[in-house]
Amino acid sequence: MSPKISQEKIDEIKSKVSMLDVVGEDVVLRKVGRNFSGLCPFHSERSPSFTVNPEKGLYHCYGCKAGGDMITYLVNARGMTFTEALLELSERGGVKFSNEELGRLKLPSSPIQKKSKTAFRLNRFASKYFRETLKKNLEAKKYLEHRKISEKLQEEFYVGLSLDEWSGLAEFLENAKAPEDLAFELGLLHRSKKNDRNARGFDAFRNRIMFPILDASGKVLGFGGRILPGKSQTNENAPKYLNSQESFLFQKSRSLFGLFQAKKHIREQDTAIVVEGFFDVLGLASVEVSNAVATCGTALTSEHLKLLSRFSSRIILLYDGDRAGRDATESAMKTALKAGIILESAYFPDGVDPFDLAVSENGAEKINQLISQSLPEVDRKLNEIAKEGHGGDEAKSKAIKAGIDLITLIEDPVGRMVRTRSFAEKLGIEIRVFQQLLNSKNRDKTDTFRANSTGNGKSVARSNSTMPRGKSTVAGKQLSQSEVTLLRVLFSDFLEELLSQAVSYFPGDFNFEDLFESKLLKELTRHVKKTGFGSGQATARLEAALGWTSEFAELSGVPELANLIREYSIDEDVVLTKDQAKKYLGRALGEYWARFSQKVRAELANAEFGQDQAIQDALMRDYLDVQRRMKECKDFYAG
Repeated sequence: MSPKISQEKIDEIKSKVSMLDVVGEDVVLRKVGRNFSGLCPFHSERSPSFTVNPEKGLYHCYGCKAGGDMITYLVNARGMTFTEALLELSERGGVKFSNEELGRLKLPSSPIQKKSKTAFRLNRFASKYFRETLKKNLEAKKYLEHRKISEKLQEEFYVGLSLDEWSGLAEFLENAKAPEDLAFELGLLHRSKKNDRNARGFDAFRNRIMFPILDASGKVLGFGGRILPGKSQTNENAPKYLNSQESFLFQKSRSLFGLFQAKKHIREQDTAIVVEGFFDVLGLASVEVSNAVATCGTALTSEHLKLLSRFSSRIILLYDGDRAGRDATESAMKTALKAGIILESAYFPDGVDPFDLAVSENGAEKINQLISQSLPEVDRKLNEIAKEGHGGDEAKSKAIKAGIDLITLIEDPVGRMVRTRSFAEKLGIEIRVFQQLLNSKNRDKTDTFRANSTGNGKSVARSNSTMPRGKSTVAGKQLSQSEVTLLRVLFSDFLEELLSQAVSYFPGDFNFEDLFESKLLKELTRHVKKTGFGSGQATARLEAALGWTSEFAELSGVPELANLIREYSIDEDVVLTKDQAKKYLGRALGEYWARFSQKVRAELANAEFGQDQAIQDALMRDYLDVQRRMKECKDFYAG
């Protein structure tokens, strides 16, 4: 929590932004009851253990125990400072800071942070220049109209124009006093003489339709440019397509054109379509196939696949049907298999331009039909290999080896088993024999892995931080089952109703925190009572508890306690019914009365030892009263 900005302001910012939108930029979220679930962005996993509760604005991972609110998420997932996260969310939610608040905020001060922020602003500035230049250029607008790129589509993808001049952008940046060295580093400008820092800069992009390449949050990473047809004064013999040079912002192996515009549609349809060119993305978008992205002049990489997998579990490649397109698809398939992803594919007919097909008559129908014909590329390839294996013994031998090489790349054991059986049947060989060959190949891979993983002679064990439910630990001490369930009661919707019903069964000086044995839980409950009781809302108690854990995060055991609170508040499986809450509260009260009874008995024994009859009589009355009330309490909660 920031002491510089009021909690009311922070709450206002968080109320204006959807937790699902923030996390959904990194994680494919699917609705599970009241929550949303997906693969954790903080550790590698195959089965979803990451949960988001949009109502409470919290996330929690049951695997690595990461958790918090949307500010915590931006800090941990994207490396922002608290201030940066707050500014990011305020911009999203349209919440403005006063001049006084801005003055109190400590803005990013590290050189790297400042440079990145300035670089993104510079790219955005250049993007606006290209966009405004296009609006004023009749020839370029006619070209786009001829290519059937509507004004709406141009606006959506920020399409722009670089003039057929050497210094259009260079002069614009100079007049705006933009940092020239950074413009060179980002590849917006080139020097007239290499390695001469005093040499005058000239435009890197000239006479091109310009496409800003954005990251998932809409920041401009770099640019791609398609040369305009006709004679050029500055671009003779230049490549048809040109991308920004590699920089600390832009890396082709990690960037996808159209991702910012497509991410919502990819998430909604749980399908991402990958095409080869920028115009292909625009063509598909023009017929409302809006979940397409394109690589930036490079093959599909594991980084691309990892990025897309955050938004969708299904990825389809739509490449040209020529030899180059099929080879590129096969290469992408192998990359995907190594990443545990089954890639689907469909091919455009030979000689058919994807963009032209999309904007042709009935283009939407043709594109959607093509997409509906997509198949897992590994199945398509295994079918091809099996067919080639029927040309004699040598052909079959080669097919078996090729099939084994491909099947061993499949990570999913069920998918591997199904394809093993299918491939063996198509080749006409016994499944048992083929499985033995496959197992032999797998053993070779395992031996190689072990040799590479244990160079120091020690085995490498993978840690598992998942804690069994009901055996939670705080400050190195395991909580009792009673305390674990009582913590759930504390955040139950029925707590105050149950307490009001049970008040006659409490000792005279009873406090709810006395039910806990852990000192940390006692302190937490005292704080929750001050700020969260009386509202009748479990959410208010939850916010009070998390506020306390945030304030005292440096104390031993508090971080573990915060994780436990988030876990029990966000997991639908541990949301208590009224009967369950009553049962657990009754159990805790019974244990409390038992401890109280033992205390009275100990005092009675001391009185007997001291032979003070008056004290003995008083303590005996207390003891019998305790026993009676224990029975009443037990009977009430048993009913």
